[in-house]
Amino acid sequence: MSTFNVVLFDSAQAKGQRILRLEGDSFEQGRQHGRAVPHLFAKNLESVRRELAGRKGQDIERLYREAAGFVRDHQPDTWREYQGMAEGSGLPFEDILTLNIKLALVLGFLDVECSQYARVVTRKDGSKRTLIAKTRDLKGGATEHVVLLRHYPDGYEALEIHKAGMIGYPGSIMTNRGFALGTSGIWSKRTPFDVNRLGVADTGTNGHFLSRAVHTLDDVVEAARAYPRLTGINNVVATSGEVGALEITAKDANLLDRNDSMVIRTNHYFTPAFKDLSPTPTENTSTYHRHHRISELLPMAETAEDFWRIAQDHVGFPQDSVCRHNDGDHKGSFTSYASVFVLEERKAYVGFGHPCEIAFAEAADT
Repeated sequence: MSTFNVVLFDSAQAKGQRILRLEGDSFEQGRQHGRAVPHLFAKNLESVRRELAGRKGQDIERLYREAAGFVRDHQPDTWREYQGMAEGSGLPFEDILTLNIKLALVLGFLDVECSQYARVVTRKDGSKRTLIAKTRDLKGGATEHVVLLRHYPDGYEALEIHKAGMIGYPGSIMTNRGFALGTSGIWSKRTPFDVNRLGVADTGTNGHFLSRAVHTLDDVVEAARAYPRLTGINNVVATSGEVGALEITAKDANLLDRNDSMVIRTNHYFTPAFKDLSPTPTENTSTYHRHHRISELLPMAETAEDFWRIAQDHVGFPQDSVCRHNDGDHKGSFTSYASVFVLEERKAYVGFGHPCEIAFAEAADT
């Protein structure tokens, strides 16, 4: 029986295939994941290969070897999970590495742009309800997602939303400790990326490891600073009754807005020392427009359904809206999933695809 109650909206796919209960050590969880959805592994692998095609000039194969070496040497549990995924899915181990080594993003040809927002709602009886939401926006690549309900032998449990077969960078996480996290990328012409450090640092911050290290918001900055990485990210973080914005660069981390009842992050920083790394309004109009639009809607949002309506919003359509759509030539970003978590209830509402096409419902699938 899972700690988490998941409501999955997915009109186009068989919902039961997208919520996976994984138990045991890392290898066994990888094997269960691979056995459950090998067809989704294959679809995502095909998409990643298309994105990598024709990029031999960037010495992709050497960079992959160096990045894989970091995981092998510094993240043995993740390496074992890769091995389990290969056994379970029937794919060669090299294909699992192709899926999981996140070089495509940081080399700048598959940017990720997402939106996150959270609020602590005080109800009439004085009780508090903490909601955190995310939309994952992509420009291409792998798009098939799953919900992993992880249960480890030491009692740790986590709900993680991943691309199928790709475990390094969950977009949304909630743990049985009452901690939740979302992600949104920070990309600009000034984003540093030192390929010479691929063997000693991860390509980006791995939310799985960050969440594993956190019990309260007091822990998040230290956990982020301790994690070796080559790029930064924005995380909206929450525990019951408290929210904050964890802003991370390749070298530092800062927690903002902790004393506020609402937090919003898109694809730019607010930490003064980090701002030069952000895209300017000219370079990325959408991140500023989405942040402004969510700031108009969030003060009135008190329920999970209200949060879902924000994810469906089309003001600024198609690229500057919260629910994003690429054009007829498949250019621009598109929203691939949305999630809303209610921490006090350990409840998750998840929709794969454009939120505008998915009606909200309270019925639970698990």
